Amino acid sequence: MHYIILRVFDDFNLNSNFYQLSKENTKIVIDMFGDIIRNLKAKWVVLYYIGKYASDTNVYCCSFKRLSIVNGRLRIEFENKKKELKHKNSEFNAELYGLLVRNGVIKKDDRMPYMIFLVENDRSNLNRSLNKTKIMKNDKTIEELKRENDWEGLYNTLGSLEEARNSEKWNDAEYLSEVAFAATQLGFLGKIDKKILKDKEKRKEPLEKLAEYRETAEILYKRCIEIDKDNEVRYLDGLGFIKYQYVLDCLNYRADNSQNIKESFFEAERYYKEVLKIDESRIKNLYRLGYLYVDKSKMVFRNQEDNNQNVDLNKNYVIKYQKEGVEYLLSAIKVYEAMKDEYERKKFRNEYLKSYYTLGSYYADKVKLDFNKFRNLVNGNENISSNYYKDNIKKAYTYLSKCFELQYGEGVESIFNENFEYKIRETYKNWTNEPIEVLYWFGITYMGMYICNRGTNVSREEQQKYVQRSKACFEYAIKLNWVEVNKKTPKNYIEEKLARLYILNGEYDKAVKLLEKYKDKKGVQDYIINTFNFAKWLADNKKIS
Repeated sequence: MHYIILRVFDDFNLNSNFYQLSKENTKIVIDMFGDIIRNLKAKWVVLYYIGKYASDTNVYCCSFKRLSIVNGRLRIEFENKKKELKHKNSEFNAELYGLLVRNGVIKKDDRMPYMIFLVENDRSNLNRSLNKTKIMKNDKTIEELKRENDWEGLYNTLGSLEEARNSEKWNDAEYLSEVAFAATQLGFLGKIDKKILKDKEKRKEPLEKLAEYRETAEILYKRCIEIDKDNEVRYLDGLGFIKYQYVLDCLNYRADNSQNIKESFFEAERYYKEVLKIDESRIKNLYRLGYLYVDKSKMVFRNQEDNNQNVDLNKNYVIKYQKEGVEYLLSAIKVYEAMKDEYERKKFRNEYLKSYYTLGSYYADKVKLDFNKFRNLVNGNENISSNYYKDNIKKAYTYLSKCFELQYGEGVESIFNENFEYKIRETYKNWTNEPIEVLYWFGITYMGMYICNRGTNVSREEQQKYVQRSKACFEYAIKLNWVEVNKKTPKNYIEEKLARLYILNGEYDKAVKLLEKYKDKKGVQDYIINTFNFAKWLADNKKIS
């Protein structure tokens, strides 16, 4: 949703139902806000007086009718009935100016245009800066608490829900949404120590407390919808995020039963679809729904306790969701690439890059072989050259290449240039995705290319090119540091895939040497031990023969 702000001089008749800019000012406004004007979705016009005789007058709001260009001049029409807002024009003007400067729409000391268009997030930011009500005993404002990430302090300003329901706060959607956001932050499962999360008894009490925060956030967002229907999409997004994040947390920490996770999945889906029904161009919602479907549905609908009938049903769910998820991610990319506004592009760059990464890793994952199929392939009992594999490899390579190029600044071929390891470290600040993960999936993709071309008419030289490229990607992924400073994820899963590559290429001793350190290590996943034992068996047989 867009919001239109008019800055009118004191000779403007408040009962008028239209306003028209000069040709000169029309050009200025179109140059600044042309993208929004071309895709305008607005319900309200906010107007206030400027000029030396307009000091300390109020700000007004009215329903938007239409925007047109008449004889080269922008003409806006609106209801003549105006609602008086609580803000003074001088205060509103100052906060609006600050917002436009921060967003790079105008430079400091530049004059503001007489007609301004804001996207919903900017309108929300403007409202928040206008509502800096002192709410703490120590005179801290909402903005100060947010800057300090003091979510508990902000949450505590509400008091009990019963107290809030009987106070003026209950009719202040802006305030309630801020508290709901704070409660959402407090409800993340990551707030609990991982050791406690693993203990089913010790985690009960802290999990109940986090559930209380999330429940309060839901109540507050739903109240916001009741009293501020015009901004329903914002609050639906908040409700969807609570469920979305809970699904991710539960899958990450294994902190709830599968039925509850499924219910949260369905609720996140419902809220996000409601958001997109109102505004189908919201990139964050397109990405999150796509990511949930493509990357997480397989885990959500995997339940080892299900009977065979349910297992088949769950597989059908996953196929359906992943197919739909791909479309949501492609829509997120399409919306982003159509954007002209640099501020908007910067704001949603993360979701854009993550959409490419999610698509690339999804298709690369489809060409990974389970251990039995891999063993059969090596033993000559399996042939992988179907169009299914080739099509997925092609898509994986396309999306991963775009993901890499956008963050590294050069094409995929640069991975195999000298000094790549040094140069990629220099670009870490540009990366939204983990370079290690992108390189890992490239390793999988190149290995897939090699597998599909084994036993074909493709020259050995060409086949070995795929082997060497896959090897380089895996080795870089093992050597490099994680971008996320405190990330300690083991890289044994990458080493296992490199060992498979060695096996495929007949280098059994290298595979054994790479994985030998895991053979007596406690807690190592079965698939790593299986690959090690297989490599050892192949190496021993080779020596005998």
